[in-house]
Amino acid sequence: DDVLLGNLTVRECLKYAAWLRIDSSVSWKDKQLRIQNVAEELGLIKCLDTYVGVPGVTKGISGGERKRLSIAIELLTEPSILFLDEPTTGLDSRTAQNVMETIGKIAKNGRAVVLTIHQPRSNIFKMFDKLLLLSRGRVAYFGPAQAATTYFAQIPPIDPRNPEMFKCPSDFNPSDFLIDLITETTSLTDTGKEQKMLDNKRINYILDYTGRIVYEPPSLDADLVTNLKFSPYRTNWFVQLFVILIRSFVSIMRDRVLTMA
Repeated sequence: DDVLLGNLTVRECLKYAAWLRIDSSVSWKDKQLRIQNVAEELGLIKCLDTYVGVPGVTKGISGGERKRLSIAIELLTEPSILFLDEPTTGLDSRTAQNVMETIGKIAKNGRAVVLTIHQPRSNIFKMFDKLLLLSRGRVAYFGPAQAATTYFAQIPPIDPRNPEMFKCPSDFNPSDFLIDLITETTSLTDTGKEQKMLDNKRINYILDYTGRIVYEPPSLDADLVTNLKFSPYRTNWFVQLFVILIRSFVSIMRDRVLTMA
């Protein structure tokens, strides 16, 4: 909400971001071309001239389009790696799938994408290349996403009477099954305390089993550059001041209630 001002259009959000974040040596024509390409890549062409809006207050673009616009602003600088924090949170299942399909296209175009996600539906889970499962700050699994259920299925059961306790049922969402394996109940009632002890035993067993596996770090073709420098601002202070003044002026003038007051 701090980045996407509700009284600006999608095109204006991208335009001001391009002014501020793309190097000043790039011509405005090239910046406009980059805005157009990013909008096409993320499916924002149809809503370029639609106001962002404020959820619950003024009408604007949908929640999925807001997510994609936030990603588009980051893509303007053409980063080689993209970090996303729960890009599907607050979206319905269909919109979440659309956002993840867009992120998948970004990854296939040559960018590395690292994201955190909670409770993805099964068809979203199938999009992942690699999966990192964390529990209590420790690694429960790291490797190919589609091999996760196979990995847990081969772990010896804690209770011999339940030989398939780590095997995902065929009609079950793999992500839900994996989350259930490495998550403990928070209930402190009588039955909850007993379940908490069982969960605690299971999670420690999984983490100890995973801890015995030695991961070999990937070999590097070249030495890592260690003398990295902090990059300066892309534009000078005058351009920053000018762009933010214009952006704020446009936003305030369109807020009729505030302007009249």
